[in-house]
Amino acid sequence: TYFDVLADMMNKGEDWDYYFWDGQFKIFSDLNEENRLTFSSFKGRDVLSFIFDNEEISTEFDFDWDWGNTSNSLKWRFIPSSSFLSEMVVTRSGFDFDLSFSERYRGNSYDEIEFVIGNEIKDLSIKEKVTWFASPRHTISSGLDVKNLKMKFYLDINDVNYFKISQSPYIYSAYLQDKWIISKKLSLQ
Repeated sequence: TYFDVLADMMNKGEDWDYYFWDGQFKIFSDLNEENRLTFSSFKGRDVLSFIFDNEEISTEFDFDWDWGNTSNSLKWRFIPSSSFLSEMVVTRSGFDFDLSFSERYRGNSYDEIEFVIGNEIKDLSIKEKVTWFASPRHTISSGLDVKNLKMKFYLDINDVNYFKISQSPYIYSAYLQDKWIISKKLSLQ
């Protein structure tokens, strides 16, 4: 990212901080010729903050924004024969950010106003996909997906909550696909 380069050009030495990190891990095991388990994990975080102090108007502006995501999945691949393939995946992921900014006035008294905005999304999903290779030119696949989301969004001003929205919907989906390769130049799906 180029936050730090842009900030140096714009802020001319103001107190500025940006960093991020990412981590990733994957492991798999062939239990036998028909079964494979794969576990993968990802986690990342970004943090951006700066303080702008304008002594001419006795104001200090403080900005903090951190965001990140995580993802973990377990996949089971099952091949009972050369004509069938089954894949089941269980995933859990999350995204969140917190944005806070405050403005402090120095004068006869020291006043501060602080805004905090937050957002969080968590996702738990189970997916099953089955593929039948009827022939080298004909493939039929189907799948199911069940997903539960947990979503939150809030706004606080000076430690007073002005709103908080929380939802937890379930999403269901299914598909059936039939692919035929009729010739080198024509296929139907």
